[in-house]
Amino acid sequence: MASFKPENHRTLSMAVSRSLMMAATAGALFLTGPVAAQQPAKPNAAKKAADAEAIKNSSAWVKLCAKQKGDKKGDVCLTHHERFHPTSGQPLISAAIRQVEGDKQEVVMVMVPLGRLLKSGLILKVDEEKPSKLEYSFCTSVGCVAETPLTPEILASFKKGKQLSIGTIDINQKRIGFRVSLDGFSNTYTGPPIDRKIYAQARKEMFQQIRARQIEQIKRAKLEAEKKKAAGGAAAPAPAPKKAP
Repeated sequence: MASFKPENHRTLSMAVSRSLMMAATAGALFLTGPVAAQQPAKPNAAKKAADAEAIKNSSAWVKLCAKQKGDKKGDVCLTHHERFHPTSGQPLISAAIRQVEGDKQEVVMVMVPLGRLLKSGLILKVDEEKPSKLEYSFCTSVGCVAETPLTPEILASFKKGKQLSIGTIDINQKRIGFRVSLDGFSNTYTGPPIDRKIYAQARKEMFQQIRARQIEQIKRAKLEAEKKKAAGGAAAPAPAPKKAP
């Protein structure tokens, strides 16, 4: 596999263990279309407590389910991981497994930022195993999505693997790589979906933290600008008086 340079800016991983659940940008994207937002039944106290505990102890993978639209019955579930820029809140990478009740063929979906060379597709690799190539299916205002059928071999590698590597090529022919931890994927994939109210609350808290970080950066930038202005605007020492000719 060719070498892909990792993104060099610091990113924010939506680790559930830090109560920073993945926001719904790509999650909603993968769940929308043939499905509608699920109106969850009111969870009992035990379910709420279990989900709250899951947020503290789980990995950065989360499972969400929604009811299908129209005449179709059953749920669509998404087991996904997403990472965001720590100050802008923009999604940087999303990897997911999509399960549709009644459809035996599950799908691997990966979303990367815009500005990719679409004809090159992207490379998916678990640890040191043989890489797979995914073709891009569509792009939205936040990123481009590549997908491939989930084979038993890919699923097995996700379950036993430690790290998922995603390689892309941007429009400047630069190879850009992303790395996603597979810690907790297996339990999340096989386990029940998290309650959407708990998810929504954690999502809200995440964006509140991002907003607080943005405000702090603005304050620092303003203070720095004021310091520079004060230093540059200070009265210069008066020049020595010229001697009369």
